Amino acid sequence: MDDPTPAADIQEAFFSAAALLGKSDYSVTAEYKKYSSLKATFQRDGLHLYAKVSPGFAAGGRDVLVGLALDLTARVFRMKVPDNAYTQAYYAFRSDRSSSQLNNSLKRTHGRKRLLKAQGTWHDLNDIVLRMTREHALLQTLSVPKIGWNAKGGSRILGFYDESAHEILINSNLDQKRVPPYVLEYVVFHELLHAKHPVRHGRSRRTVHTTEFKTEERQYPLYNEAMEWLKRNNVARDWD
Repeated sequence: MDDPTPAADIQEAFFSAAALLGKSDYSVTAEYKKYSSLKATFQRDGLHLYAKVSPGFAAGGRDVLVGLALDLTARVFRMKVPDNAYTQAYYAFRSDRSSSQLNNSLKRTHGRKRLLKAQGTWHDLNDIVLRMTREHALLQTLSVPKIGWNAKGGSRILGFYDESAHEILINSNLDQKRVPPYVLEYVVFHELLHAKHPVRHGRSRRTVHTTEFKTEERQYPLYNEAMEWLKRNNVARDWD
């Protein structure tokens, strides 16, 4: 059960951020909440600011907490987020590999378990994964993720690899007769590469599609044809 009493460190961080942004006339209530990931929410109600923050951010120390508070407060007031030691510490914390591992750990511990359905109306994702891992040498040593259709077919995201659960979700809008098998195979191939190539974390940024990833992606035999079909059919190629 969440402790309703605001923790002193997160409360102080948001008070400091409000003062630094010239909003010291606002009252602030900030508390930790056991979210299932590294998450923070922030609301403005009249002259009151209210924040709920995952306890995982506390691992970064005071500078990270103040940087987080500055980022959220500035965005709520539609101000430019200041570039200072606090925000730099916060962005570095968010892009660090250890933070990604912490986020995944929280998801595994507190997140809801998905019930994945691989058999669609027109396409069976398990068959596609089996074929991809058999036919492509670069995938044969991969610990194969679970895979299923994403019921939220309206999303622009064609595919998504959830590192925390080691699962792939494919947009159910692709489960149609008109979608050629090689197009769906390409999307699955792309997500399998995400399972093979973890996100690369630098000092202040994270790289999802590394050079190695892009090189291997183009080894899919019908890469150009799949890309042309997606473009011709006005299918958004968005990846998470």
